[in-house]
Amino acid sequence: MGHAHSHDIKLHRKYGDTVRIGPNAVSIGSATATKAVYGIGAGLRKSDLYPVQYSYSNGKLIPGIFTTTDERLNKDMKRPVSNLYSLSNVLHHEGLVDHTIELFISELKRKFADTDSACNIDDWLHFFAFDVMSEVTFARRIGFIERGTDVDGTIAGIWKRFRYFGIVGQMPWLDKLWDKSPLINALLPAKSSAIVTFTFMQIKKRIEDFKNTTEGPIEKNSGQPIDFFSQFLKAKFNHPEIPDWYLTSWTTSNMLAGSDSTAVYLRSIIYYLLKNPKSYRKVLEELSDHENTGKISKVITWAEAKSLNYLDACIKEAGRLHPVVGQQFERVAPIGGITVNGHFIPEGTVVGINPWVSHRDKTVFGDDAEAWNPDRWLVEKSEQHRMESSMLVYFSSKGFGILAVDLLGYGDTDKPLSASEYKTKKIATEIIEILNLENIRKVHGVAHDFGSLLLSRIANYYPDRLYTTTFLAVPYSLPGQKFDLAKVNALTKQVAGFERNRIKNYDYDDEITAELDPTLSLPTLVIQGSEDKIAVSQLLDFVRSYIPHLRSRPVPTGHWVHLEAKDTVNQYLEEFFSECQASI
Repeated sequence: MGHAHSHDIKLHRKYGDTVRIGPNAVSIGSATATKAVYGIGAGLRKSDLYPVQYSYSNGKLIPGIFTTTDERLNKDMKRPVSNLYSLSNVLHHEGLVDHTIELFISELKRKFADTDSACNIDDWLHFFAFDVMSEVTFARRIGFIERGTDVDGTIAGIWKRFRYFGIVGQMPWLDKLWDKSPLINALLPAKSSAIVTFTFMQIKKRIEDFKNTTEGPIEKNSGQPIDFFSQFLKAKFNHPEIPDWYLTSWTTSNMLAGSDSTAVYLRSIIYYLLKNPKSYRKVLEELSDHENTGKISKVITWAEAKSLNYLDACIKEAGRLHPVVGQQFERVAPIGGITVNGHFIPEGTVVGINPWVSHRDKTVFGDDAEAWNPDRWLVEKSEQHRMESSMLVYFSSKGFGILAVDLLGYGDTDKPLSASEYKTKKIATEIIEILNLENIRKVHGVAHDFGSLLLSRIANYYPDRLYTTTFLAVPYSLPGQKFDLAKVNALTKQVAGFERNRIKNYDYDDEITAELDPTLSLPTLVIQGSEDKIAVSQLLDFVRSYIPHLRSRPVPTGHWVHLEAKDTVNQYLEEFFSECQASI
């Protein structure tokens, strides 16, 4: 037990990308197969490994969002709380995290630095992880840091449970005969672990407090600490139809899964930095430089940490080499089977990817995939990543939740061979399906270049899913409008002094048949570059009359407006969102 990750690595080194590891089980080693096995619409259900991890309380099984094999139940459980794990919401808990960090630093200084004593940082990182998850869940710590010990054997108890899951999960029928057996539990009632007992006590107390108040759930502007349980309780308050055990499941999952995974990740980062003195020194130098220039506080905030590029690279590299989970997330091949990386896998076959294997895929991470190399994360950034560093990071720091999707055929998206798959209505519908899966009702749509065509169609077919539309460089495109190459060439020659040489003939038949209303009634912002020779600013004149709520903002740039004038574009967007939000 505890070596599944290393065994899987050895098997894939010897036998290649696809390895049969059991009578009805296949392990995939390629990182590029992740979408085929776990992606949206892949259609592979979870295996019987997951119910082994159900909690058992008062004679009843309590599934979780992660552990349930019922897709409908998974969506029902996730829908009321999925937005709570967005970056914008998690940042509301930053004060609680900072409070625990301050105590952690203070205790390490008092007990070890001031006394010149050795510190078992492995244990102390675990203590911190459990206390910080307790703090953000209940606004109250368990007390690991203050006491400097494994409170009530909590960590030992969880490790015992994980050992059980790892072994019995490979033979799930044993779980039904032992841990989940009503007879066994009646004769030998299982004693709840300390952390589960603490969690249940906190739930009971908070529910009683809630029943004794008429003020309703705590709001973000109330001045009181906002913890996850307050928000779980509000979700239950807003959805009285959902069963009470959802509240228990959400909370225990937050405590159990969040604490141990955080501890593993923190240990990995420290381990690899200590093992690689050169990286350790570079991190210290970066921190020192930022401290001397006033860029970071004593307790570094999330907003400040974004500028620590080398530390960020080290964190990513530690997570790559030492993933939190060391075994496969099992799925079951659907009816008719599936083909993954050229190998046909029959229906009913258990298939999965161990991240310890896929994170060492040389086709993705290079020939040095086995080695520590934070610099691999500091390579020249693509246009997409440069956009993320300017626009996406900026707005996430402002509290916006962000969903960034590539057009079909780009990046890591599917690349179907049939041209019919690229019809604008079909792609627009797929974007809406992603919003549904993420439990997002409405968004501010922002697009650039070819993305502007897709945003135009989303606005035509699904206007109720958008608050606003923003078009960068390329303005709104009328539905069913044929591309007039001669007209565009004439306009380009008039403005730029030359004609564009290209072939472009999209299939707009689905739009013409649908007879879409060409009027874009949503509040719309168009930001164009005055020096753009690709999408000349006069293109907006063709559609201006169809956009009654139009705001146009020129910037002195070429085609890549969001990169060439990122601060100005971000300012225009923020002002636009704020003004429109006030009227929503």
